[in-house]
Amino acid sequence: ILVDLLGHGRSSVPKGRAAYQFRALAKDSEVIFDRYCGHQNVVVGHSYGTSFAVWLADQRQAAVTNIILISGGGPYPLASDWPSLWHLPLTVMRCLQPLVRLGYRRRAFCRETRRLRSQERSLAGVMGGIRHTMRGQSWPNGDDQFHRSLRQPVLLVYGDHDQLVGLGDELEMHRTIFQAHLHRIPDAGHMVMVERPVVVSDVCLDFVRHHLQQPADPNRITRWSYDGPSSD
Repeated sequence: ILVDLLGHGRSSVPKGRAAYQFRALAKDSEVIFDRYCGHQNVVVGHSYGTSFAVWLADQRQAAVTNIILISGGGPYPLASDWPSLWHLPLTVMRCLQPLVRLGYRRRAFCRETRRLRSQERSLAGVMGGIRHTMRGQSWPNGDDQFHRSLRQPVLLVYGDHDQLVGLGDELEMHRTIFQAHLHRIPDAGHMVMVERPVVVSDVCLDFVRHHLQQPADPNRITRWSYDGPSSD
């Protein structure tokens, strides 16, 4: 089940800011999960979406068997920066939209793949929805203690040329989550699953298959070692 965040893709774009607050979006994710979940469920999140993935894993511990976090960053509380670009008036943001999209594309893709993606839409969504989403990123409880409490096996996927998430933050997440493995992919940036789709798919599938064969014991916390397929 692929979910477009509110204000993005094919999802609706409410005008009120309240619908874009982290906890409101997290509750939406619970409703969707409860509607479509099966006996064994793997939750995957990218960037900001990784926060909703770990939220679901905590709220639905018995139903979530594995977690895959792509370009997620460190185990830190979410807080909307002030002041920031996203606090400018919407009319100004709309005028700046071409520059915002260009800047995002330059930072989200590594140099080797940026030209190949020049015609692809980046930061896909209505500017008003994106603005509310960025300003609604507040989750003070999403700290290292919360992430340390996760009991499911976790795969961290990181593009080595990510300019939006630092390697140090990703390594800190790896140290914090007990059943975590970090898989670094060369020649890829923040949009690693777009830049290296075959490699990311192989890594994720091998991770899931491994744990379907060897179900995790939630009462026993161990660090899982995994090399995965070659990323050449």
